[in-house]
Amino acid sequence: YLVLKEDNFKNKPLYSLFLGIISGILFLVKSINISVLLIYILYKAVDKETFIKRMKEIFSLSRLPFNFIGLILPLSLQVAYWYKVCGKFYLNTYYNETFYWLNPKFLLVLFGSTKGLFFYIPILLVCLIGLWVYKKHFREIFWGSLGFLLVVFYMVSIWWTGWFQADSFGSRMFVDYYPLLMLFFACALNYILQNKLYTKIFVVFCIICFCFTNFMYFMYLTKALPEESGLNTYKDLFSFKLINGKYFARVGEFNNKKYLLQEAFYCLPYIVYPKVHYRKKIE
Repeated sequence: YLVLKEDNFKNKPLYSLFLGIISGILFLVKSINISVLLIYILYKAVDKETFIKRMKEIFSLSRLPFNFIGLILPLSLQVAYWYKVCGKFYLNTYYNETFYWLNPKFLLVLFGSTKGLFFYIPILLVCLIGLWVYKKHFREIFWGSLGFLLVVFYMVSIWWTGWFQADSFGSRMFVDYYPLLMLFFACALNYILQNKLYTKIFVVFCIICFCFTNFMYFMYLTKALPEESGLNTYKDLFSFKLINGKYFARVGEFNNKKYLLQEAFYCLPYIVYPKVHYRKKIE
């Protein structure tokens, strides 16, 4: 809203201050979200001339100091809290962990069976169709939006402990960015519905995606999918075993084989799956 209404407020210090405060809050909530500022930085930058003009505007002395002050205000609260609790101005809560800058997992993040974005939520593939339509309808924020998503995509793919980010249905790292993806989706939908053939294909695709995603979600709810790493391979989707009975032990035996056992939700049958699905051995 602030970006699109910039022409009404851009010469007012309060506007720049408020923009900085929001940026600081975004950073505190999830540091990677600060990259959304690319939409602001590249607003109306559609060619070389407009890009240079834009850089002069946002990095001018009439804006930048107030942006910086606004950014510092919420960040200072976090620093003060750290110092009060720990006696340090900075606390690294992710010690012994790092980013793998030169080893991104691009294909796994998008299509991998372990929490891949399009593997678990294939309907989002429609957003790719809407990308070029989005450029026509939202030209002034297109490059900023695209740059923002590419930065997020790269950061997720090099994430330290694991880009799949533990227990979740699908890639929880992208949930914050669904609103922007829905703009792409809406653009694609606007284009598809203008053609009867495309509309029929789209409806069939939606039905397939709906069935597949809900089946995957059933598997997730019933703990048929390992919490940490999801599916190791696509064939694992059909390798689970439903065993009737009440198994509450972490490790149990069935047909002389060891399995990990977990409770299921909603009184569904208890599910066990081979220990080979796990990275750690079961002693």
